[in-house]
Amino acid sequence: MLEKKGVYFLDAGISGGIFGARHGASITAGGDKNAFKKTEQIFKDLSAKNGHGYFGLSGAGHFLKMIHNGIEYSLLESYAEGFEILNKSKYKFNLKNVSEVWSNGSVIRGFIMQLSEKIFSRGLKLQEVKGKIGGGETGTWAVEIAKKENVETETIKHALMKRKNSMKKQSFSTKFVSAIRKEFGGHEEP
Repeated sequence: MLEKKGVYFLDAGISGGIFGARHGASITAGGDKNAFKKTEQIFKDLSAKNGHGYFGLSGAGHFLKMIHNGIEYSLLESYAEGFEILNKSKYKFNLKNVSEVWSNGSVIRGFIMQLSEKIFSRGLKLQEVKGKIGGGETGTWAVEIAKKENVETETIKHALMKRKNSMKKQSFSTKFVSAIRKEFGGHEEP
């Protein structure tokens, strides 16, 4: 009805948290292609360099963000488990130094590793973090869609289970995920 009157809708999945809000986000848009072309400069102005795009029919942008979040949950959980092993090992690693080295040239370098370095650089030992991890809705949706599409999502399911269980039992890894979520998105613990 609105389309007949020249009104179009776009959906846009936005990622980047607080850093993205300040320095440019990642934006995935869906909806009417002509409407996107007319408004693309807005997306360009809000996103990081090469950090926006048009991805098809209405809903495509939010669908991409949903899957993005499922991947994010899995990555956070993987980093958390690795750092917990390091923390509990007999070697007594300086996790700030580890994350600094792994942020440079390592296959696992990236934004989460940079945030790890940042939280450990502040001397954060995670004692002051409760370790309760909020969120999970978009990851749950991603698992539901995957089930319909007959796609295995064991890592996303595991990350979701860890989030749910963190309400009852906390560990170094749940504290790590909670601290990183606060760092990139300002997410407070439940």
